[in-house]
Amino acid sequence: RQLQAEKRFDYWVQEFILQKAKEEQSVGNSYDVQEKIDEFIQMKIKSGSFDKTRQLQAEKRFDYWVQEYILQKAKEEQSAGNSYDLHKKNASALLANPSTEAKIFVEELLKK
Repeated sequence: RQLQAEKRFDYWVQEFILQKAKEEQSVGNSYDVQEKIDEFIQMKIKSGSFDKTRQLQAEKRFDYWVQEYILQKAKEEQSAGNSYDLHKKNASALLANPSTEAKIFVEELLKK
């Protein structure tokens, strides 16, 4: 949790500094930066957009991990792994549309 909090803080510091640069304003000292970040987060929480953003992030992470785990399981199966390699090769060699190759692979995988 501490590492996540530090990453979030680093993200907000970067966003704050970028915004100040766009406005051609001085960033000030680190206390001011932390205070402004806290104010911004509180504003996002009060408006409800903070929770909505976190919810959308969680949904995206869920989708990402479902895809990753399906792909991992598919690669573990010899026939599915071979099929994956073939379709990826076709897509990367520009022999076929990557979306089409992915769709065919998934359809083959789910038929099993």
